[in-house]
Amino acid sequence: MGNTVVLKPATYTRLSALLFAEICAEAGLPPGVFNVVTGPGAMGSMLAGHPDVDKVAFTGSTEVSQCVAIRMSRAAVRTPKVVF
Repeated sequence: MGNTVVLKPATYTRLSALLFAEICAEAGLPPGVFNVVTGPGAMGSMLAGHPDVDKVAFTGSTEVSQCVAIRMSRAAVRTPKVVF
């Protein structure tokens, strides 16, 4: 058992995220440790609100960060942590 990472890139940066996943695989990272999920912003919202997600790191606009924080706080007993 260990930690895994799920990266949901912005729509316009998905190719660089997929390339990074390929590099991770070539470097020998075990399957399932680093994962990329592409899709619209709603996909990120679903990830942020999922009860099995323990931590969310976000880079983006203030408007979207507020939506992520609200989604996280409604999902479970977790408190969103915002770092500037």
